[in-house]
Amino acid sequence: MKASALVVLILLTACSGNVKKPEPVVNSDKILKSFVDVSFGPTSPSASFVDVTEEVGLSSFSSVRNYAYDLNADGMQDLIILPEQYSTPVFLERTAKGFSVSKSIFFDRPVKASFLIIDDFNRDGIPDILVGVHNQKTELTKTPLQVYIGQKRRGNLIFKYHELYKFVKNMPVTSVSLFDYDYDGVLDIYVGNWYDLSKGDNYAKPLPDELFTYKNSKITNVSGALEDERLKKDGEYINAAPTFGVSHCDLNGDGLLDILVTNSSGYPNKLWLGRFEKGIYTFEDVGMESGFAGDIEGRLIPKGNGNSTFSVCTDYNNDGIMDIALGEVSHSYDNENRDRSSILTGEGLGRIPTFIRTDYTSDAGDTNWDQGDQRGVWFDYNNDGLQDLLVENTGFPTKSRLVLFHQHNDHSFQDLAKPLGIDIVNPSGVIVFDYNNDGKDDILVSQVSTRNSKIKKRMYLFKNNTQDENNSIKVALQGKKANISGIGAKVIVTAKTGEVQSRYFQPSYGPFPSQNSHYLLFGLGKSQVQKIEVIWPTMNGKELLRKTYKEPFDFKFDSILLKE
Repeated sequence: MKASALVVLILLTACSGNVKKPEPVVNSDKILKSFVDVSFGPTSPSASFVDVTEEVGLSSFSSVRNYAYDLNADGMQDLIILPEQYSTPVFLERTAKGFSVSKSIFFDRPVKASFLIIDDFNRDGIPDILVGVHNQKTELTKTPLQVYIGQKRRGNLIFKYHELYKFVKNMPVTSVSLFDYDYDGVLDIYVGNWYDLSKGDNYAKPLPDELFTYKNSKITNVSGALEDERLKKDGEYINAAPTFGVSHCDLNGDGLLDILVTNSSGYPNKLWLGRFEKGIYTFEDVGMESGFAGDIEGRLIPKGNGNSTFSVCTDYNNDGIMDIALGEVSHSYDNENRDRSSILTGEGLGRIPTFIRTDYTSDAGDTNWDQGDQRGVWFDYNNDGLQDLLVENTGFPTKSRLVLFHQHNDHSFQDLAKPLGIDIVNPSGVIVFDYNNDGKDDILVSQVSTRNSKIKKRMYLFKNNTQDENNSIKVALQGKKANISGIGAKVIVTAKTGEVQSRYFQPSYGPFPSQNSHYLLFGLGKSQVQKIEVIWPTMNGKELLRKTYKEPFDFKFDSILLKE
C-alpha cells in the first residue's frame, strides 16, 4: 500500500486545451490589458537551466512538436521538428557546433504530418518513421497513417514510403501508441480516434479506437481484441469515445501490457487490462473499477468526467508499483464533477489496479482560470534518484506556463519552474534528452501563439546546469526476440546503497505525440549502480523474459547497452 499523503503545490495558474468554451466573463479590454508588459519567456533567468537556443543554432526555428533520435548513429541526438500543426517535417542534424538542417536526411516524396513516431519497424538497425495525420478539417488525407522505411544510400538516409504498411481505414487520428501486445517481436499499432465529422459538426459521433498488427507482410486489423469497443446499438458505436491520448504500461505487475486511453468531452477514460486466455491476447476495459476512468463525483452524471489529455506511467515513489500522471483541460466555470489534472498513486498489485487520486489544481486566487495540461514528462532533472514531472500547461496566456514539479524526499511535489528559469508561456512539444552528453537531461520546448498573436513562435533549448554533482547512468535496450528498441520493457536499477528504481520504456505517447530520446536516464544521487534488471516484452515459457545485468557492462557510446 502506498502512502496516501501526496502534497502537490502549484505556484502557477493552469490553462486549457482544445475544447469549446463559453463566452468569457472578463471583457476583451481587460484581457488585452493583461498582455501588456508581460514576459512570454521565463519570468527570470536561472543558473540551473540556461537558455542555449542561440548558441546551438535553434534560434531561427519554430515548431509545435519535437522528436529526439540519433538518426545517423553517431552517438549524438538529432532532432526532427514539425513547424506547424500540419506541416512538413524538418530534420536537424547534431553537429559539433549545435544543430543545422540536414542535407543528407530526407523523405523520398513530399510529406506533411500532424505527428511522427520514429523507431526501427523492420529491425534492420536503421530508423523508420510513422507519419500521422489528424485527418479533419484542414488536415485531410486519404492515408492518415503511413510508414516510411529508412534506407542508406551513398551517405544519405532516405525514408521511403512502404507499400506493405498500408492502413485501409480513413480515420480521424489523434494519437498512436506502439507496443508488442502479442509478444512476437513486431511492434503493433493502437490508433486513438476522434469524432467522425464527415456529416458535419452537428452530427459528430466518436469513432471506436483500432488495433493493428503487422503479420505476413501486411497490416491486419485486430481490433476485436478490444472487448466491446466496436459494440453497436441502433447503428451507433455505444462504447466509442473521443480519444485524445494513448499510452501503455504494465500497471498490475502481471507481465501483460495494459493500454491507457484518455478521452475528452466528459467521456470516461479507458484502462484496457491485458489478458491471456486459451492462447489469445485480449483487453478488458477496467477504467471504472480501477478509478482511471475519472473521479468519483463524475460517475453519477452522464459524460461527467473530464477532458483528459495525456497519461504516462512511472514508479515515482520507488515502491515497485506503477503510478500515473494524468492531464486534463479544465476551467473555473466547470461543474465540480469535472476532472482535474492528477497524480494517480498505485495502491497495490491486485488483478485490477487501483489508485489514490490527488488533484494538482490551483486557481491562485483568481476568479477566472483555465488549466490545459497537454503533455507530461517524467524525468529526474537533478539526478537525486527521485523522478520529477514536467507539465506542458498551455493555451491560455499569459498564465499558461511550463510547470516543473520537483519531487521532495517525502514524495511531495513543488512547482519550481519559475526559480529554475524555464516557466515559458504557451509551451508545446516538450521533450527531454541529453543534448551534450553530460549525464543530465536537458529540456527542449517550443512556444506557440495560441490565443495571443503577440507571442513570437520559437524554440527553447534549456541546458541542464544544475550543480548537485549527482551520479547517473543511461540505459539503452537492444531486443533480439523482443522488438529491437525494447519498447514496453520494464527496467529496474538497484544502487549500491540499496535504493531501487523502476521505469517503463515508451519514448512516444499522448495526443499528437512528441518523442523523448531512446534511452532511459537514472539518477543515482551519490551512489553507484549495483545491478540492472530488465523484464523484456518477450515470452520465456509462460512468463516474460527477465534478465539481470552487472558490471562489467557493455556500452554503446555513453549508454549502458543491455542486450536481450
